[in-house]
Amino acid sequence: MRVIRRIFGVLLALIGLIVAVLGGAAAFWLIGPDNTVRTGEQPLSSKGLAIASTPEMLDRNGPVLHVDVRSTKGTPVFVGVGRDFDVESYLKGTAHSRLVQLEYPIAPGSLLVMHSDGLSARWDLRQRPELLRAHPAVIAAVLYRDHGRERDDATVVVVDL
Repeated sequence: MRVIRRIFGVLLALIGLIVAVLGGAAAFWLIGPDNTVRTGEQPLSSKGLAIASTPEMLDRNGPVLHVDVRSTKGTPVFVGVGRDFDVESYLKGTAHSRLVQLEYPIAPGSLLVMHSDGLSARWDLRQRPELLRAHPAVIAAVLYRDHGRERDDATVVVVDL
């Protein structure tokens, strides 16, 4: 019986190793070595003169966002980043579309981390690669322990996709 348990344990360890390697390869493919997310072409159109996004779409703590904008008519295109209030004031009275959702492929084995403002936004799981192999509950607990604000409650949810 003991031999069977050891064989079963070794098989599970090998399967875990294979899954970890595949997950790392998928993360490398999705994020890339230069910390850049690539979504592929996302055609956008507007009935007005501008397309504005919500502030949440530009996560300043995550991967670098590169934007390549081309006009279908060959006319010049301006791309700028500004505070939400300033952009709204600038575009007031101008017809524009508001971009509120952008989808990009998520590789199987990716982690989704969501947290309230009780957790500092200055965490990076790439600095703790051993956590990427841990159970989602362990990842949430470590993030809470290491980055929770002392005088605030926090919610941390980690989902293995």
